[in-house]
Formats: sequence, C-alpha cells, structure tokens
Amino acid sequence: MQGITVEEWRFARILKKNGLIAKSGRTGKRRLPKPTEEQYIEENLVKDKFYVKVPNMLWCSDISELICRNGKLYVCRVIYVATRRMVDWAIERHQRQTIVQDVFFMAVGRNPNRLSGAVYHSERGCQYTARQTKEIVEKYKFRKSMSRPGTPSDNQSRVFGKCSNQNHA
Repeated sequence: MQGITVEEWRFARILKKNGLIAKSGRTGKRRLPKPTEEQYIEENLVKDKFYVKVPNMLWCSDISELICRNGKLYVCRVIYVATRRMVDWAIERHQRQTIVQDVFFMAVGRNPNRLSGAVYHSERGCQYTARQTKEIVEKYKFRKSMSRPGTPSDNQSRVFGKCSNQNHA
C-alpha cells in the first residue's frame, strides 16, 4: 500500500470544507498532583561549580527517564562529585521513593568510611523530599542538600561544586 502526500494547508482546507476539526494536543483533563505526605525541603549547600576536590564529600543523586520500546524505565544513580564516579545505580519501571532509598543503601554499603559532614545532594522530586528518605539520609549522618526551585542545572553532576560548611573530620 502506498501513502498519499498531502500538504498541511490543503488538509486543513479539506477538513474545514467538510465541517471537521483536527484533533491535536492533550485529550485528557490536566491532573493536579496529590499531596501524599509532607515534603521536607532542604537548602542548597552546593555553591561553586567544580570546586569539590575531596572524594566522598559530596554525593549527588538523580533519576532519569528512559523511553523504551515496551514502556518507560527509570535509572536512579549516586555519584561522587569530586571524582565524577558513579557509586551505584538501579533501574526500575517506576520512580517511587524506594528506588532512591535502595540506591542510597547500596552506595552507603560500598563506602562505610565516609567523611563526617558529607553532603547528599538531589533535586526536589517527591522521592527525595519524602519523610522516609530524609530520615535514612540523616541516619547515615549526611547533610541533605537540594537544588534550587526552577534550576534543573543544579542537579546535573557536571555542575556541582563547593559545599558550604565543610567538615573534614
């Protein structure tokens, strides 16, 4: 079967002539987010780009969406900013807070000898602002840091920098 090439303006004219309207854009109602639990927002402790030189002092985490043939996959990872090395990662078909917590536990398990006052930086997604995630991060004596609202570049590993109030104990 061979397709027919029709210019957009001609197609629009034919539709209009027959009293038809092309369907475009989103079809459903816009869904408002449901507040499931209280969010715990932290300040951004990351100040100067490319300044962190102490390994294990600043950890960053992020979730990326991968669109695949059979649906979406989500990759959560933790990196050391000083060395730009990925500490741990996980792939799931969801982006619930359990993916963030599992990757954090794996990363902590690989690094039992961390510096006191290390910083765990993330975006402000609901997975990172959840009470349980906050408690886990604090349990392992990390200082929590979150990117500024409306500044997605804060959360990209290539732009993280100096941590304020560093303790090198």
